[in-house]
Amino acid sequence: MLYNFKRLALYVLNHQMYKSVILWEVPVIGVGLILIFSKMEFYQLTFKMQDNSREELNVFFLKGNDLFRLSFAGTSLKCVSPADVNPLLAEVHVSSSGEHEDGRKLYQKLLDLGYYWPTMETVAVNYARKCYPCQIYGNDIHAPAVQLHSIITPWPFHTWAFDLIGPINPSSKGYTWILAATECFTKWVEAISLKNATGPAVANFIKESIICKFGIPRRILSDNSTPFINVNVRELLALYDVDYVKSTPYYPKGNGQAEATNKTLLKVLSRMVHEEPKMWHDALPVALWAYRTFKCEPTKVTPFSLVYGTEAMLPAEILVPSARLALDAELDNDNLRMLELEALEERRDRAKKNLLVYQRRLSRAYGKLVKRRNFEEGDLVLRAAEHIRR
Repeated sequence: MLYNFKRLALYVLNHQMYKSVILWEVPVIGVGLILIFSKMEFYQLTFKMQDNSREELNVFFLKGNDLFRLSFAGTSLKCVSPADVNPLLAEVHVSSSGEHEDGRKLYQKLLDLGYYWPTMETVAVNYARKCYPCQIYGNDIHAPAVQLHSIITPWPFHTWAFDLIGPINPSSKGYTWILAATECFTKWVEAISLKNATGPAVANFIKESIICKFGIPRRILSDNSTPFINVNVRELLALYDVDYVKSTPYYPKGNGQAEATNKTLLKVLSRMVHEEPKMWHDALPVALWAYRTFKCEPTKVTPFSLVYGTEAMLPAEILVPSARLALDAELDNDNLRMLELEALEERRDRAKKNLLVYQRRLSRAYGKLVKRRNFEEGDLVLRAAEHIRR
């Protein structure tokens, strides 16, 4: 509550009262605003802290019956009483002159208009956050709410992440889908084109392209779409005793490895078929080869070398003989292959260490963006309806 400062000042002067008088309390424990008057009608603001130390700021002055504060820019700000705060916020934020600004812009607008109270920034941010129209029509919150949890696999071919890409437009010879699987240790990718994304097609891909080539995996990751959640896939995984882990619905980042593979694979494939987009079905094996022979950032090596123990022979090395061909020409192929296999485990251990370092660095960077949002049972929340928003 704001008092009549002029009347109080005259009362203090007439009665020669020079002691401190608390006129405006700040809602912070242990802190009070104290105005000190003198015979020259000069007064100063003092922050009284918990340790009884004082910091004097000559920033307040009276004009008539109103209290003003000097801002850091030198402008005068009128101090608003608590009873006028909510009507003022409603007028600035919601009325015909308001544009439903976010909290920071609302705070800046109040400063531009020349208003002040001790908790103005916090109150403005909370007011805008609780505004119902701002919640309905505001921007989506992209800041993560939880920490990043990386997938760690103990050995190669232990965990595979599956995902579907499509429907792809334009189609290629009737094919509209790409079913991709990424091995989470070596980053090796297997993918095929599909005309229809069905449960039997996915089950057949798991059996022929994963189990028959690389052995039975310990775990498989996928989303909750119908091609993965069906009796065909469930019976096949039960037959080979494979753990099936499903990501959270409506949360693609839960299957982040598969999403990252899709993004890179589509980028490579799109550039290969730029002039003939309808030929992507024929270019898919070449795109897979390019992906497998490219050095991955997390492991610092190529997926091909982690799987087979040696680097793939590329067409460029045949066109212009590389240093590898020139230096290894004198070695016996059998002895050379034995040396490569002996070094394979060491190479995989080194790749695993690089992967762990990369994941920790990524987790630290991701953690800086996290804004936790805690909900209790019974809280009302808003859910984006994409079919309506479009």
